[in-house]
Amino acid sequence: MGALGGFLYWKFIGCSSGNCPLTSNWLIMTAYGSLVGYLLGNAVQGFMKAK
Repeated sequence: MGALGGFLYWKFIGCSSGNCPLTSNWLIMTAYGSLVGYLLGNAVQGFMKAK
């Protein structure tokens, strides 16, 4: 889900000038989205286990 979110962010919102280090490259943005998705998923899973 994170990778898809990162790719869609690059596709529809990303940097059009090419000067943005994260959002100008689809591969970097997809990897960043994967990382953020993993971290959020881990946080939610830990929160659900705590209950």
